[in-house]
Amino acid sequence: MAWIFRCSQPAAELVRSSRSIELPVDQHQSLVSKGDIVFLWEGGTNGTLTAVGILQSAPYRFDRNSRRQRARVGVSVVLARPLTAEECRQDQILKALAVLERSDQTNFGLNRVTKDRLLSVVAAREPALAESLNLPPDAIRPAHEPSPGPRTRDTGGEHEKDFTLPVREKLDLEAVRHRARGWLSDPLVPVLLQLVRSNRERLKTLLRRELLADIEYDAFVTEFGSPGRIQWAGEDITLVEIAERTGNANAHYLDGLLADGTISTRGNLVWTQHDRVYAEKAEQPDPHTRSLRLRAALAHLLAEGRSLGVRVDRMRRSFDELWPEMATGILSVIEPDEYVPFDLPALVGLQILGVSRRWRNSTDDFVAYCDLVKRVRTAGDLPDLASTHVFLTCLGNRSSGADSAKPADAMRRTHSEDAAGYAGRRSRAPVPENTPAHLPTEGQAVFSVYQSLRHRGVVTTLAQVISLYLSVKTVPFVCFEGVSGSGKGHLIRSFAREIGGRLYSCPLTNESVGGSSDAPIRFRDLLGIVDIPGRRFYPDVMYRALSHAHECPSDLVFVFVDTPDGWQEDGWLAEYTRLMDLGAERDVEGCTVSVLPSGGLLGDSDYPAEYPFPGNVVLVLSVAGHGACGEIASERANVFTLGMPDLSLEALVAGPAPEGISPTTLAAFLAEHHRIRPAVTPDYAALGVWNREIIHMNSFLEPLGIPVGYRLRNEILRFLAYSAELSAQLPYGVKYPLETAFDHQICQRILPRVLALLEKDEQVGDVVGELLSYAQGSRGPTPRFPHAAARLQAVQRRME
Repeated sequence: MAWIFRCSQPAAELVRSSRSIELPVDQHQSLVSKGDIVFLWEGGTNGTLTAVGILQSAPYRFDRNSRRQRARVGVSVVLARPLTAEECRQDQILKALAVLERSDQTNFGLNRVTKDRLLSVVAAREPALAESLNLPPDAIRPAHEPSPGPRTRDTGGEHEKDFTLPVREKLDLEAVRHRARGWLSDPLVPVLLQLVRSNRERLKTLLRRELLADIEYDAFVTEFGSPGRIQWAGEDITLVEIAERTGNANAHYLDGLLADGTISTRGNLVWTQHDRVYAEKAEQPDPHTRSLRLRAALAHLLAEGRSLGVRVDRMRRSFDELWPEMATGILSVIEPDEYVPFDLPALVGLQILGVSRRWRNSTDDFVAYCDLVKRVRTAGDLPDLASTHVFLTCLGNRSSGADSAKPADAMRRTHSEDAAGYAGRRSRAPVPENTPAHLPTEGQAVFSVYQSLRHRGVVTTLAQVISLYLSVKTVPFVCFEGVSGSGKGHLIRSFAREIGGRLYSCPLTNESVGGSSDAPIRFRDLLGIVDIPGRRFYPDVMYRALSHAHECPSDLVFVFVDTPDGWQEDGWLAEYTRLMDLGAERDVEGCTVSVLPSGGLLGDSDYPAEYPFPGNVVLVLSVAGHGACGEIASERANVFTLGMPDLSLEALVAGPAPEGISPTTLAAFLAEHHRIRPAVTPDYAALGVWNREIIHMNSFLEPLGIPVGYRLRNEILRFLAYSAELSAQLPYGVKYPLETAFDHQICQRILPRVLALLEKDEQVGDVVGELLSYAQGSRGPTPRFPHAAARLQAVQRRME
């Protein structure tokens, strides 16, 4: 395979001291291999191709704390006359180079046609190119020699060359962006894509060689030729019914339902199949003969080391009925980054987007079709080729009408209906049998969350679940610290799923956006990559999460940031908390999420450069180790310290089934609570005793220079006020007294601030002893605040 790698510096300067350089590999890491040809590109979409080399290594991590990978490239030739972007755009083949359209990636793969053309053009400028790259003398075709033209199946034989000119039909990019954004905003689309992805993985397991060697014709048609369907506990249901049953649960919840078999797929959901009666079309006299020819056709189609044209030609000679939908669908399952199903609804979708072409059932047209789908993916900023095919299929089915489209399965038929009908069906959804006759109180709902978590095997306690819920309700900033594998991420993902929240996992490294581990990470770096010359913005997970919260104010959005080992607080966290504070006020300037210092630079971008900071976002940090959350998190967040994992087998025993349905309305309640920002005034008459306790503890903290301020005092009292309200609504026999709530607040709000100074102030040991005496109280062997006392005793043992 061949690649184009983008260089941040001129190639001549990079190779001046060494003939090999390290370059980042941001995509297709599994395809990059030692020995691949590499073309080095300098600059953005208007840059130049300046050098050619060979990969000397596969991608590797250059730092154990970094998630980025690099590869070593041996530079063989530096062009005396570089190949410019303008020259590439004037070439009928090179004008399709992805590097001319995208500046957000470091490496781009080249197909065989583009690689051969690029080698021939470069060899015309550097006659010794083949010798320098150690290629055979006839490996590079002269630049003036035309590539073999397109051929049909009937004009060639065994030695078909897999060459085709990339298609550059007119594509309405504005229509692509507009329709793709509207389609992605449909609440059914994430469920649709997840089910199609699950079905594709199931079909992939059936395409193993050992299974295909003995497959029977009828079994193959049942799995790959029959329209797909979705089942819930064995019952056929539609996409809308799944959305009704799962509510606004996130992707992890749906993954769990797919993993435990509650939701399953049958048949084929990946591509649309024409109405065919294979047994009638086939000329084979008996099922045994059909099975033999089918096995031979599949062996030819999946053969390695042969061109696509040869594989398809031999497959069609054995079993022509597989072409085009079935064969191309199988190719898309095996090689999802290269091929997509060649079916009618997707072709109709391309026609709607401005592509006018008379398509044939040939290999060349299939390759041209895949090239167009890749362009649609890039223009619409769609997740992958499979999602792009689903988008085109839905577009084609919707335009054809419900009666004439005949989509392959109930999913696409349901999704083609309008959003208004979907909203009406949701309001008339049948009520499950186990739904209680009355709406649960807040306390009952939280108790059901705990029951559901234990039933699903999450190791937690009722007090921990209540404390986590009240923490999210009080301050939308939570931090989990503990040893690796103690269940920090599992707990928050399960909690978010059970209350109906939407969780976005935002990876974090020790590098800034420029790849430096020395420069601090800014909040803007987490939002995405800005291409100022191209006036484009490529959003990252943080931007998508905040944008979702801004566009859907009734959703509670969790942003889960899993920090790497050795993580140190950066400027992004201070900027985030500043925006969080300003967003809590009304009519305050400067509380906007901005991807640039000046939003006007992206005036023509698909994404808004600025929008108000949403209040329905909960930031969740995960930090490895104890006392490692940092000064900002210890000051602003509720810090949960998870102890050593319980490795007993009893911890694996799931709890009883919850008494009611999963209370997914809690997320909407919390979102509204944070969005409206009610001025909760604690009942000081009832909480006065706890305010005096805070004053008492403040006397221990003042010598360390970390006294309790108004904000921290008010947040602790608000936590206690919410706790008193919730405790009165818990089921009979379930208690969460104010003493336990205050004990948790000592562990979550007071102790982290002390431990953050453990290595910085010699007085910390004395303060820890005073706090331990305070937590133990005068009750004899039973501490007054047992959780805080146990934590402080552990700290003392560490200090010894």
